[in-house]
Amino acid sequence: MRSYDETLDWLYSLEKSKGIELKLERVASAMRLLGDPQLKLRCFHVAGTNGKGSCVAFLASVLGCAGHRVGTYTSPHLIDLTERLQVDGVPIARDAFVALVDEIRRDVIDAGVELTFFEVVTAAAFLYFFREEVDVAVIEVGLGGRLDATNLVHPLAAVVTSIGLDHGAFLGDTEALVAAEKGGILKPGTPAIIGSVGKSAGEVLDEIIAARGAVPYRSGKEYRVVGTGSRMSFEGLGEVLEDLEIGLRGAYQFSNAGAATAALLAAADAIPWSVADLRLGLSQATWPGRLEVVSDSPRVVLDGAHNVSAMRALVAELPELVGGGDLHVLFAAMDDKDWRGMIEALSPQCTTVVTTEVIPERAVSAEALQRVFSTHCRTVAEPDPELAYELITAKASGNDIVLVCGSLFLAGKIREILLRRKVLLS
Repeated sequence: MRSYDETLDWLYSLEKSKGIELKLERVASAMRLLGDPQLKLRCFHVAGTNGKGSCVAFLASVLGCAGHRVGTYTSPHLIDLTERLQVDGVPIARDAFVALVDEIRRDVIDAGVELTFFEVVTAAAFLYFFREEVDVAVIEVGLGGRLDATNLVHPLAAVVTSIGLDHGAFLGDTEALVAAEKGGILKPGTPAIIGSVGKSAGEVLDEIIAARGAVPYRSGKEYRVVGTGSRMSFEGLGEVLEDLEIGLRGAYQFSNAGAATAALLAAADAIPWSVADLRLGLSQATWPGRLEVVSDSPRVVLDGAHNVSAMRALVAELPELVGGGDLHVLFAAMDDKDWRGMIEALSPQCTTVVTTEVIPERAVSAEALQRVFSTHCRTVAEPDPELAYELITAKASGNDIVLVCGSLFLAGKIREILLRRKVLLS
């Protein structure tokens, strides 16, 4: 059997050679060769520009509190690829992952079906959850939805958490076009949970629901969510649920928790749970790298905001987060993102900024980021993330906040550094 590092090298070689190819034919052929395990899973399927990872976390937490064995498939990972495939919150063992990938190489790729990086990992996830006999799997879409490799499941409910602009080269440059892609996960006769979306996106999703005969449960229509502080109320699907505590920080999490609650209610006949399970699960949900406080001296917050809509949602949280202190930002971004738009949204709040780089071959250079930030506030460029972290934390004192944002890869890198130093709070 190959080593874990050899397996990663091979997978990343696929990423470099094949890139992203949104097609279902290849992965459908692969799954047929593997016995179509995805069709034997009870699952929830979650898409969205932002919030889908948090929605997965809420769903998995509630279902776990209800006593179910829960598989979760998410992407990207923060530190180690095995984080993407978890059962009951525990990442797959490296040896088990290698064995699954070896099986896919032997039975699928050697049989002539070429797969991308994401398709191989998705196939491994389906096989893993089937063989682990999970009661339910919660599957996060990788990119888009209609042609995403995960879109071979027959879910108990399909969720679209939000619609915004990201991955324009693949999904389109309007919210209506993005909605058409993400709405591709909605299935005939299946509950379609639609979170907080704009007018044009909502109209497209309504058209898809009507054309496919899906069963709509839309935020603001079939269900409503109101939240303040860390608590929310939910009304819809025959229930009125008051004073639900939400374990994830940020007002935008009310929409994600509401979508998860609607999905659970819509599928309650197939996968039972109680209101007590819901209350406990929502309150205990965790999702690393999303408004996550990882250090108290100074106070350091990691957030994976990596597109303009996510950055605006993050900025809305800053007054409460920062209080009377100064905001010091460690920032990196990938070149395929609207990083100028993110800087425009964030920079008026910043006292100082250190710009850096992760995955240099895909990143905007620290110097390019510095030039844009420096028109708004004091900014230093330091390409090395660990040195950059030292620079930004040295600037904070008293009630100041250090915010790490702009890229999930940066959040993961800093989290890894703090784990290595054994100072990570969470």
